[in-house]
Amino acid sequence: MEQYLIVNELWGVVSGKETEPTSEAEMAGFLQKQETARADIALHISSSRWSAVRLEADPKKIWDKLQRLNRPRGFGTRIALRRKLIKMRKDPKMPMSKWIASVRDVAHQIKGLKGDVPDEEVIVILTNSLPKSYAPLVAQLDNMEETDCTISHVITCLIGEERRQAAGRHQENHPEKGSLAFHMERRKRREEVTCFRCGKRGHYRSNCPEEQGRGENRSKKVGSARPGTLY
Repeated sequence: MEQYLIVNELWGVVSGKETEPTSEAEMAGFLQKQETARADIALHISSSRWSAVRLEADPKKIWDKLQRLNRPRGFGTRIALRRKLIKMRKDPKMPMSKWIASVRDVAHQIKGLKGDVPDEEVIVILTNSLPKSYAPLVAQLDNMEETDCTISHVITCLIGEERRQAAGRHQENHPEKGSLAFHMERRKRREEVTCFRCGKRGHYRSNCPEEQGRGENRSKKVGSARPGTLY
């Protein structure tokens, strides 16, 4: 909702950054913005929420009241979010950027409730459930100096490692032409081929030994035929 109001240039009258003008010429435009913001908020919230604020004309007062209604506060909520943070685990298919954003989002919510989430705790959550392929990187981070192992540095390392591993998998699946891996891959694929001529594996019909033998026999017959004989 906040982003919607920002895009439509109404966030100023809702947040209170844009105050009531002193000149009458600007007053009409300000009141129009207030009415539009109030209508937009009314159209984007539930009827039960709107019934709690419908008597307010000032969109800032509406927003402040909705904020109190929709944003839970207190010790219990903070504990629930901490429990959620501790139990977070990265899905193997989840992109690293999305995993980092989800962890930091929960940490940000806890801080918004006047809770403290040290960067060290966020780093532990980020690196706690990574695949085994990240073990060398985690060991490297563990051996770093405390001053160097900042959350921004860890995030950079995690995203960089994800890209490195993705590039390695791509190279394995698509080896460079002329390399040993390329020839091994071609050989492996050739061993899985089934010939349509003899039904055996390991070659194509164009390279079938039976087909080649048949061609050689035919050429011998043609070479030994008497003049004038038609085949």
